[in-house]
Amino acid sequence: MPLENALKLDSIIFIITCIYICINIYFNEHRNKKNIFFLIMFFIIINSSYNIMIKKIHDFNIPITRNFIYFYEILWKFSLLDIVFIFLFVFNLKYIVNSFISDKLSFLIFKKEFLLYLISSISFIINKGYFLDNGLRFLTLSKGVLYFSVSYYFFKKNQYFNKNHIKYFFIILISGYISLAFFNIDDIWIRYGNRVTIIDQEDAYSISNFLILYYLVNYLEKKEFKDIVLFLLVLFQNIISMYKTNFIIIPLLIMFYIVIFYQNRNNKNLKVLTLVMSILLFVLIIIINYDMINGFVNSVAIKTRWVQLTSFLNNLDNNYKIFFGLGHGTPYFSIEDTSDYGEIKIIDKIYNGYRFDIQTPLINIIKYAGFVGFIIYMYYNLKIVYLLFNKKKSKINLKTEEKVVWLYFLVYIFILTNFINGNPPDAIFNAYISSLVYHSLYSK
Repeated sequence: MPLENALKLDSIIFIITCIYICINIYFNEHRNKKNIFFLIMFFIIINSSYNIMIKKIHDFNIPITRNFIYFYEILWKFSLLDIVFIFLFVFNLKYIVNSFISDKLSFLIFKKEFLLYLISSISFIINKGYFLDNGLRFLTLSKGVLYFSVSYYFFKKNQYFNKNHIKYFFIILISGYISLAFFNIDDIWIRYGNRVTIIDQEDAYSISNFLILYYLVNYLEKKEFKDIVLFLLVLFQNIISMYKTNFIIIPLLIMFYIVIFYQNRNNKNLKVLTLVMSILLFVLIIIINYDMINGFVNSVAIKTRWVQLTSFLNNLDNNYKIFFGLGHGTPYFSIEDTSDYGEIKIIDKIYNGYRFDIQTPLINIIKYAGFVGFIIYMYYNLKIVYLLFNKKKSKINLKTEEKVVWLYFLVYIFILTNFINGNPPDAIFNAYISSLVYHSLYSK
């Protein structure tokens, strides 16, 4: 099917999905109608695609229906979403600040993100990171502060989660797969030598893994057949998506067993069942992805990350830079072409060999905030974990959804780097998860 026609069908599917979710939220949320505005906006954001897996659209940031809120520039480089969040930030600044200092968990998150951003900003200025693009990349990455802080305030204030959200996430995930089926294979991204089968990169490692956790925990606790069916369905789509998402399941499984073990110390049968299922899933992932793992280890993706790391180290002309990094948005030069089509958008190749990030999240912390930033990152993450497992609330059995958000939260803070970044759906989704962890600790 021609790309234009596939995009039209995708627009119809996207709009129908948005309308369905919005109507359901409006009539099913039992709260002040003014307060559900942000929840409706949240699901429209999650349904939209920031990193869309359609090459032509992604490579040139072309605004279409599915990514309109991100890439249609209304005022200079600011999109519709940017302007809405700036408005919300300015008019709620006092309350946003209070939301971060009112309890220990929020304050730990705030201190970690504030210190990392402060160090990276100072490093950016000292290293004159604006020399190539006049600071545009720094501005783009800094938007993550805006997205996360505003979202965390609204989610924390309204305690939004209910079981209908799982249904909405599932609909968004499946509708994206349906849309992708209409596109020609040549229009879709290639990752690790395979055509991806997911329309939105963020769906791959946020919604998909969140649903896998939810259905698995629900099945182990309630033994309902529908949960194991849905779990296997989402797990299957995750594994065949031909994207890095399925490797994240492995640390999720490890955290999953730790939390279930901790919360069910006296239930030997559940502990054994959980361990057996975790091992079987681990083996299943390895078997199904055997060829992909070989391709991954020997792939251009590994070469890309190695080139990024060595190029970054070669740009450290002064030893102190390894301690404080180069800063968010500071470019570093690399003469080697990795031929990795997913590394950089075609529209950004005007910078002729300069790169702005290292695609391995934990190493990227060293790039923008140095070893000092990495130590701060680990220190506050460990304090957060200590808080979670030592609060009185955590010593009783958590609800199903609370276990799920704890698991996702634990994996995210150690595997997928810090919460604040320039990617709107990531920053907003992580604010949603963080607020649910807060409510599981402090709500009556």
